[in-house]
Formats: sequence, structure tokens, C-alpha cells
Amino acid sequence: MIREMKKQARSLVFKNFKLFLLPVLLYSFSGFAASGSLYLFFHGEEIFKTSIFTGILLLGLFLIFGLCVSPLSVFLLFKAAVPLVNEKTRQDKQVVSPWLFKDIVKVVVIQLIPSLWHTMRSFLDSFTEQQNVSQRDEVVFSVIVFLLFISSEYLSYKFFACNYHYVLKRDSIKSTLAFSFKTMQNTFLKYIVLRSSFLLWYLLGIVLAVVFSNALHISDFYARLLLSTGCGVYLYVWPYEYTTNALFIKRLSASKRKQRSKRGV
Repeated sequence: MIREMKKQARSLVFKNFKLFLLPVLLYSFSGFAASGSLYLFFHGEEIFKTSIFTGILLLGLFLIFGLCVSPLSVFLLFKAAVPLVNEKTRQDKQVVSPWLFKDIVKVVVIQLIPSLWHTMRSFLDSFTEQQNVSQRDEVVFSVIVFLLFISSEYLSYKFFACNYHYVLKRDSIKSTLAFSFKTMQNTFLKYIVLRSSFLLWYLLGIVLAVVFSNALHISDFYARLLLSTGCGVYLYVWPYEYTTNALFIKRLSASKRKQRSKRGV
């Protein structure tokens, strides 16, 4: 099933890649800006003269990109993918019409909880990596980061169908969350298999970024730019992955509707 969806997703992406250009650039920039501002927050004194105000500004940028810009870029990836996998909605005025500020706010609020967990994990992970902490403290932080990783993945699973539904319906926050929770119920194993099917692509991006960073002898700060795009690999992987995600949610939603109709719900 997943192999079939991925094949269909590849075909759709190759034919319509230009639709994903802005979202992938925004996604890669938000990743670089978040990790870069966090890096400067911890190492600013080594690079340039910093102050408390500069530290607060850098931390604020990290939070803005982690809690707002990154979730919006993911939503835009879905916004490009959903009409491609739903032929009947390609001309739907609600789907293709301009988006208002209130829609942007709703998208951020809908994804706030998983974004917050992911942001906390990134901060603590970066803290243990870039600060001189004792071995005992490192173990404690590693356990906390692992627990945050598990909980953030579970939250991502529960909120997985929110963007898909909001693109189609522009529904209320409550209805959007209810749709995602119902659609993803009892599908955790399928979700894990879907996510895992892209791991090799992400590992390839990491390996290429590390190899080129070492070969070019660039600083850790600029190495994050290569890592944020997987040395260019992710610019293809993201449209491919999120189109597959949209196909997955579409089929899952249709299957759940059939099950409810059979039960007379």
C-alpha cells in the first residue's frame, strides 16, 4: 500500500514540482534559521560581542521559527500536495482562494502543542551538545531529550491529519483536531512504517552534508545550512514525503468513513 502511494507521489511531484518550490525553500530556511539562531545563542560570545538583549533576540528568533514559521511551511507543503491527490478539489474555490491572516493564526495554534514539544527537544538537545556539562548531567539531559522525542513523535502522530483537513475545509480548530484524532486512531503502526520509509533519504542528506562540510572546511554555523537541506536532497524529499502523507491520510480517511457507515455511525 505504501509503496503504491509513494510511486503515485513521485509521479505527481515530478509533474508539479514548481508548486512546492516556495514551501521547500521556506522549510529549509526555517530549519537553518532556527538551528543557526540557537547556535549563536550558545556561542555568540565566541563569535561576536553579545549582550543580554542579543541573547533574548536570538532565543526569540529560535522560538518564532520553531513555533510559527516551521509549522506554516509544513502546512504550505500540504497545501500544495492536497489538491494534487484530490482531483475533485483542484478547482474548489475554498482550496485555491487566498489565505487570510486568521487562517495563518489557526494553523499555528492547531500545531502549537507538537511544535512546542519539538522545540523544547531541539533546545535541550542543542544545550547538551554545545555546553560543557558533567557526565551525570549529560545522562539526565539525554533521558529528558529521549522522553521528549517519544512524546513529540506521539503528538505528531495524533496531529498528523490536521493540515490535510484544514486545507480542504478551513474548519474550526476543534473540528480539525477531532478529524485528525479520529482518523489516526489505531493506526500508529502504519504511521511508523510510513515515516520510516523515508529514513534512508534523510540519512543520505545527513551523510552528504557532513562529507561536504568536512571537505570544504566550513564552520559549524554554515554547516547547518548544508544540513538544513540535506545538501539539496531534502528539496526533493519534502514534496515527495508530504504528497505521500496526503495520499496516506486521504485513503485512511476514506477507510474510516466506510467503517463508520457500516456501523451506522
